Amino acid sequence: MRYLLSLLLLCSGIAAADNAASCISLGRTEKGQSLRNTCNLKVIVFWCHQADTPEDRRGHCGFDGKFYRKAVTLEPGQVEANPYGLPAAGDISFGACFGGYWDYTATDNEGGYSCRLTQAVATASAADPDAACQAAKAQVRNASGQCDCQSTEQRTVCKASGLMVAPGPSLMGTAREIARPHVEELEKCSDQNGPCTKRKNAGPGIRD
Repeated sequence: MRYLLSLLLLCSGIAAADNAASCISLGRTEKGQSLRNTCNLKVIVFWCHQADTPEDRRGHCGFDGKFYRKAVTLEPGQVEANPYGLPAAGDISFGACFGGYWDYTATDNEGGYSCRLTQAVATASAADPDAACQAAKAQVRNASGQCDCQSTEQRTVCKASGLMVAPGPSLMGTAREIARPHVEELEKCSDQNGPCTKRKNAGPGIRD
């Protein structure tokens, strides 16, 4: 148990770079619920709900073999508040990645996913400050804001933040695969310990 907890804490800290779920703020509107992008980069957010009304069943988590049922890209500060996709009744489970529709992949039907893009900081130097900044921005996608530059008598070094293609599966997805056998072992019911109920993983972005 101690090993599993340490593993999850370590992986969750490492995976923060490519998992944008922390960028998403869940709120309420007059007719439903809302998802807001609070970061300064574009994200793709995907979600599902547990509303009981028949008209909302296509948005149910896991309906038709797919856990996340809705998806939308959000620019910095943008809000998604469609009451049909985000009904007032029912818990919302969501995940998010930096980038667009092609930058995430579902890894299971229990809320697991991996992200293709990661946040990155690129550095470049040149005699001209503008040239150094442009060279740094050219190394990343969707470079945000101004460059962070420091100049000497001969050269200027600039840093630019943005998005970079990840070399393989995201660390969040890898962490889930590493932890899965240990979670399954913990969830096994034993007659010696009396009746027990298996826990259900509703995804990294679940909100009550």
